Amino acid sequence: MHGHLIRLASIVAAAAAFARTVSAQKAAAPFAARLEQAHAPLQVGADGTLHRAGATIIAAVVREARYVLIGEDHLSREIPQFATAICRIMAPGGLHAFAIETGPEATRVVNANLRRPDRIAAFARAYPDVMAFQNGRDESDMAAACANAAGPRFQLWGLDQEFLGVTGFLLEQMLAAYPGPIARAAIAGLAARDRDFTAKAISTASASDLAIYKLSDAEMHATRRAIAIDGGARANALFAALAETRDIYRRQQIDGYASNGQRARLMKRTLLHYLADAPAAARVLFKFGDVHMAKGVNDLRSVTSAIS
Repeated sequence: MHGHLIRLASIVAAAAAFARTVSAQKAAAPFAARLEQAHAPLQVGADGTLHRAGATIIAAVVREARYVLIGEDHLSREIPQFATAICRIMAPGGLHAFAIETGPEATRVVNANLRRPDRIAAFARAYPDVMAFQNGRDESDMAAACANAAGPRFQLWGLDQEFLGVTGFLLEQMLAAYPGPIARAAIAGLAARDRDFTAKAISTASASDLAIYKLSDAEMHATRRAIAIDGGARANALFAALAETRDIYRRQQIDGYASNGQRARLMKRTLLHYLADAPAAARVLFKFGDVHMAKGVNDLRSVTSAIS
C-alpha cells in the first residue's frame, strides 16, 4: 500500500510539473508571436540599395537623424553596401561628412582623390600600409558613392590614429612642409631609419619590424626637440600624430587597456576638432567597429559611450 502511495504521489508530481511546463509555454507564446510580428526583413542590394519592409523602417528613422552610427564587424562586403545605402538616404536632407576608422592624414589623401576613377590606387601601391580600410575596393567604392550622392562639400572625417606603416609617409609630409635646417636634418635622419626598418619588415614579412615599433624613445625625443626649434606648425603637428600613433601601437603590446583608452580619447578629440570647423547642425554618418559604437563595457575592456 505504501509503495502504491509513493508511485501515485510521483505520478501526481510529474503531472503537475508537466502542467506547469505547458502553462509556461502557453504564457510565452504571445511574446514570441509579438516578436515575430515586429520582425521586418531587410535586403541589401549589391548596388547599395535597401529593399523590403526593413528598408522603409530604416529610411524613416535615418531621414530624421542628425547623427547616424553604424557599428560593424570589419571587412565584409555587405556592410559597405549597407553604408552606401544609408548615405543615399541621408544625402537629400544634407550629409556633411562620413566619419571613419582611419587616420586623419590618410583620410586627407582619400578626400583629395574621392572623385577620381582610379582614386587611391597609385597611392596604395606606393604606401601599402599607410591606411586602414580605405585601401580596399569595397570601402573605397563606398566612400566614392557617398561623395557622389552628397555633393561637392562632402568629406570623410578620419578619427583614428594613423596606421602602422605610416612613418615614412608622415616624414615625407614633414619634409614637404619646408622645415628649417635643424628640423630637416633630424627628419631626414629618421626617414633613413624608416627605410631600413621597412626593408627589414618586407624581408621578414613581419609588421613588428616596422619603424612604428622599432624606433627608440631616444630617437623620437631627439627628433621632437629638433622639430620644435624650426620645424614649423605643420611639421610639429605631423610629428605629434606620428608619436601618438607609435604610443598606441606599442602600448597595445603591453597594456591593451591603456592603449585603447588613449585611442578612445584621441578619437573624441579629433571628432571635436572636425565639429568645430563644420557648419551648424551638420549631419554626419559614422562607421566604426561595433566595440567603438557601443555603450557600456565592451570587448576592448573599456567603458564606452559611442566612438570608443
